[in-house]
Amino acid sequence: MKFQIFQLLKPNTFSYLFSVVVLLLSITSCEDKVSDFNLEEYPVVEAYLVTGKPVNSIRVFKMNNFTDSIVAGNAISGLQIMLKVDSAEFNLDEKADSSGYYYYAGTGPELLPGAFCQIGFEYNNKVISSETTIPEKPANLELSKTSISVSMGGWGGSGTEPIEVTWDNPGNDYFYMVATNIEENPTPINPELEDQPISVGTSPSTGNLLNIVPRQLRYYGTYELVIFRVNPEFAELSLYTTTNTINLTEPYTNITNGKGIFTAYASDTAYFEAVSK
Repeated sequence: MKFQIFQLLKPNTFSYLFSVVVLLLSITSCEDKVSDFNLEEYPVVEAYLVTGKPVNSIRVFKMNNFTDSIVAGNAISGLQIMLKVDSAEFNLDEKADSSGYYYYAGTGPELLPGAFCQIGFEYNNKVISSETTIPEKPANLELSKTSISVSMGGWGGSGTEPIEVTWDNPGNDYFYMVATNIEENPTPINPELEDQPISVGTSPSTGNLLNIVPRQLRYYGTYELVIFRVNPEFAELSLYTTTNTINLTEPYTNITNGKGIFTAYASDTAYFEAVSK
């Protein structure tokens, strides 16, 4: 199964995706205040655990149905957040220089593949909670070649020889790809086009094959290609942001008594060059 390619203006897909969710929360909140005028405040959690990495940034802030935007004053400080990884429990600390951002200051926890993770804290006399599982790193990531020839086309690159990207996916798990030009000052393929995206990517899907073709690229140079294995809740959130920007339904969440996302991902990286044809 092949993936649908889209253009990214920002390489940090997770932050970009969540910013869309926050915007939609604000818009749907505006609809709420018109319809019933009942003030409702709730916490919003943004938490991405990474396989094999420390827990260093779990964000919690508040919104209500009279809030039109997120500002620094909306951060929720002083929470006692418990992270449970299998049977081990870890109390998170708030970052001294970043209100509303929490991390684990000690050694651990070990976010090993298959670990069952739970998060919980109290806010406004309610228990806010969620759970997720640490995924395996993508296996056997391969590129059919590490260089792609590109010439100038109408909207960027032109050419016919793709790079085929494959990986193992026997369980039909969700994966997506982001390829980002990592040159400090990348050379545009078409100099007449300004402010072109430095990244291309895909939506999460259960395939194990994609093609990178010249017309998707906007710059010459080295690209970092990252394949992410993500959990179903992330795929659900991504699907929501791509299908509900006009249909203003309530955003997807896996947070009990709150909004937002608590999920985990793993990744593998490869590199390729876009060269002049």
